[in-house]
Amino acid sequence: MVLCFEDYMLDFPDGVFANRMRYQIGQSHWLLSDNEKATLWLKKIVDSGQGDDGFYVYVAKQRMENLDKR
Repeated sequence: MVLCFEDYMLDFPDGVFANRMRYQIGQSHWLLSDNEKATLWLKKIVDSGQGDDGFYVYVAKQRMENLDKR
């Protein structure tokens, strides 16, 4: 998935699906209890939002607040 995401970003640097893919990658790490990598990907979503709390920014913030809850 990460390789697919990297290819996507090369072809579409401002792609509208970037945060959706970042969230899926972060969620996958969270499900594997890899909170460090999950946090890395979730922060990328928040940073890319540039102050705009869209859907994926909102859910990324919620997931980071609840990383230890499964």
